[in-house]
Formats: sequence, structure tokens, C-alpha cells
Amino acid sequence: MARVLLHQLLVLAFAIVIALLLGGLVQWALSSDFADAFLVQSPQLQFTFMDVGLIVFAVLLLIGGLRRRGLGWGTVGTVLAALLAAVVNLIVVAIIAIAGGGADIFYIAIGLEAGAIFVLGAVLATLIARRILPV
Repeated sequence: MARVLLHQLLVLAFAIVIALLLGGLVQWALSSDFADAFLVQSPQLQFTFMDVGLIVFAVLLLIGGLRRRGLGWGTVGTVLAALLAAVVNLIVVAIIAIAGGGADIFYIAIGLEAGAIFVLGAVLATLIARRILPV
């Protein structure tokens, strides 16, 4: 059980780090300043526009680690948890944007970008964590 929870924590940490790196690459491609893309824009993108999704993903990983009797979600379950977290996050961002009077509709596109980067980071993190700490 402890090994599975450690694995799930490793997946969560790797997903955040890889999403920050991928977000930095995307922001660097969109702008010209390397340091600003990695140190300001990428953390701002992930922690502002993916905050609810990160919490949902962490809760789903915890539930998966405790529920499956020491087996964890597995690779497909973890990827589906990341997709579900991104969808829930996008719904929250859309509600906030629509409640702002519709002028902030661009936030939905930014939330979609943050969710896609996070899901890709979670997929890579799941594959890397399975190699490091197999369950």
C-alpha cells in the first residue's frame, strides 16, 4: 500500500514538473524571452489556469491508490484521471469566464492550453514513474 501511494505521489510530482517544462517550451516558442517563459509564464499558466485540475488529479490519484487494494490505478487509469482533471478544470475556467460577462472568453483558450500541456505531462510522468518505481 505504501509503495503504491509513493508511486502515485511520484506521478503527481513528475506530472507537475514535466508540465512546467513543456509549458515553458510552448511559451518560449510563443515569445522570445527564454527566462521569462520558463520562470514566469509557465508557472503562471499551470498554477493559475490548472489549479483546480491539479487538486482533482491529486485526489483521484489518492483515491486510486487506496481503493484498488495496493494496485493503484494503472497506466490507463492514471491517464484517464488526468483527462478528467483537465475537463473539470476547463469547466471551472469556462464558468469563471462566462460569469465575467463573456469578455474573458480568451481564458477558455488559455485553460484549454494549460489542460492539454498538463495531460501530456501526466502521460509522460506515468510512463517515467512506471520505469522508476513499478507497482
